[in-house]
This record gives sequence, C-alpha cells and structure tokens, in this order.
Amino acid sequence: MQTQAQEASGIIIQEDYNRIAFIEFAEAVEDRYDVQIYFFTGWVKDLKIKQNSSPLSLNDILTNTFADTDFSFYLNNQRQVILTYDSEIRNEFKLLDSAELATEEQKLTEVYAGSPQSSDPTDDFESK
Repeated sequence: MQTQAQEASGIIIQEDYNRIAFIEFAEAVEDRYDVQIYFFTGWVKDLKIKQNSSPLSLNDILTNTFADTDFSFYLNNQRQVILTYDSEIRNEFKLLDSAELATEEQKLTEVYAGSPQSSDPTDDFESK
C-alpha cells in the first residue's frame, strides 16, 4: 500500500492491468493504493483497462483507458477518482475578492432597480 502523503496525481501503479475489466482494476487499486474510485457499475461493465507499460501512473492508465470514449475522470488530492460520462468535473473556480463582489452587487442592483417587483408568486403565470 502506498503512503497517504503521496499526491494522488503521482500514484504509480506497479502491476500490469492491461485488458483487465475496469471493475476488477478499481477494486485492486483501491485495496493496494488506498484510493477511492467512484463510478456507476453499468457504465463500465464492458470497459477494459488500457495500460501500455508498467509501472505507470494511475493518471496515465485512466487517460489511456478513457481515450476515444465519452468518459472523463477527476483525480483529487484526497486520493479519490470520480468517473463521469459525457461531462467533466471542473476543478478551477474564478474567485472574486470582496471589492469585485461589491461591484457585481452594485451592477445587479442597478439592473433590477427599474424592474417591477411582485411579492405574489402567482403573478408569473397565467391560467386559462
């Protein structure tokens, strides 16, 4: 088992898992490398691992395996892999400081200042 201090992006898989079922691979890697892999079983029931050499990083194995598929994965520093289908998980946020937030709030206040406001939620719908 690898140490907890090892960053998730640097996990090196020593064994050769080429052409093994993804589910079997996930179970083995979770046991041996203290990683959690999240996925829907139905998505990966026929998926095989594509590993062209060993040792190889977990990131490279997953990248090779999911190439030319609609799968994406996110590997975080808590040693978790999250598999997605037909979408990606973004790990970058555009953070605003308090001055930028105040400016944005002022813009929204100005935009909505002239809008009629109603406290009656039924005003938004017409029934016929």
